[in-house]
Parts: sequence; C-alpha cells; structure tokens
Amino acid sequence: MQVCPVCFWEDLPSERFCFGSLSVEAAQKCFFEKGACEGRYRDAVRAPLSEEARSPVWLSYEDLRAGIIRWIEIHFEDVTRDGGTTLHQMDVLDDYGSPGDLAEAAKLDNERTWQEISDLKLSNFACSMVFLNANGFRFYLPAFMRFTLANWADGASTCENMGVIYALSGGPGGFHHEAFESFSRFQMEAVSAFLWYIANSNDSMAEDAESSLAYGWGKFLPDFVRLFSESFSNSL
Repeated sequence: MQVCPVCFWEDLPSERFCFGSLSVEAAQKCFFEKGACEGRYRDAVRAPLSEEARSPVWLSYEDLRAGIIRWIEIHFEDVTRDGGTTLHQMDVLDDYGSPGDLAEAAKLDNERTWQEISDLKLSNFACSMVFLNANGFRFYLPAFMRFTLANWADGASTCENMGVIYALSGGPGGFHHEAFESFSRFQMEAVSAFLWYIANSNDSMAEDAESSLAYGWGKFLPDFVRLFSESFSNSL
C-alpha cells in the first residue's frame, strides 16, 4: 500500500478503483474542490513535483463516464423500436393482460426515438426489463444505460440501475441473447464499457457487473476504456 503525498489517495492494487468507501470519481471531485481526496487530509498533502505533472491526455473518471455516455449515444443513435414491446406493455405482460390491454398500453409509449424517453418514465420502469422482446430490449437498453450513468452516485444502488445491470447478466449469451445477436460490434462495446464503469465503482452492483464482464462482455471492451484501465495510476 502506498499513500500519495499529493492527494492522500491510498493505492490498494487488490481493490477496484476505490479507497475504502470512496471511489476514484468521488475522490477526484474532492481533490479538485479541497486539494485532497478527502477534506480531512488537506493538511497532510503537498504540491506536486514537476515530474508528477499529469499527462496531457489524462482523463478524470468523470470524463470517462461522459465518454461512455457519448459512445452509447453515437452507436445506438438510429435504433428504433420496430414493433417491439413497450414499457407499459411490459407491465401488462407481467400481469397476464389481454391483447386489448396490450393495445391500450402501447398508446402510452408513443416515443419515436429512445432519446425522447423521459427520466421519470425510465425511473418508473427500470426495475425489470425481462418482459421486453428483442426489438423492445434493443430500443430501451441505451436509454436505461445512459440514464443510469448520467444519474450515477456511488453506493446508491436503486431500482433505477439494478434492472439494467441484471438484464445484462449472463453475458451476451444470457436471457436477452436474441437481442444481442442483432447488435453491432460498437453497440456491444457500449454495453461492455457501461458494465466496466459499474464494475469499478464503489457500489453494491459492482460485483454483478464484474460477473457479467467475466461471462463474455469483457471481450468487447472498447480501446478507450481499455487504455484508461491499463494506464490509470491511481493518482488523482
């Protein structure tokens, strides 16, 4: 273990990018605001030496999260629902509703693009994606991934992020394998990057995301995330 004299981050190689209950992203934000990874260590740190200057291509964890969100937006940009199950229909199916109920439920989901779906709707329907068929799953997945990352807070797992993470468990050959068969390579990379971020957070869902990477999503990790992971020095 080694404590950084500039920020007081403790390097724990066996851990995810966390220090106790603190994630790198939270520590970086505190360092930018208070000069140390936690405010109580302000008097224990020093200014960086010239040889400790950051690389010109250095990225913060917040930058990485924004990059993953953008990757999702770019590579799922033109995905349409194509008659797939809607969110309200998912609830009807869960309740063994009639064909008439399904038709009425579909009228409540009139978004033409996944980018139009409100955060409130995503929050209300995020606990489970199990009743979405392949087209519906492919349509709603980027919305749920973007929503989860945009509203991420360490240690605050809720239904809003559990549902999408569970939906990706088992790897590309898991429950929604029919949907994944239609994904492009870049869309698979977006899913992998999303899971990598969650797996390296200080959150109760980290182990589930890590397992999903081990079940096959890890081989699709995009180069920009892989390089970040390999070059990250645990300095803030």
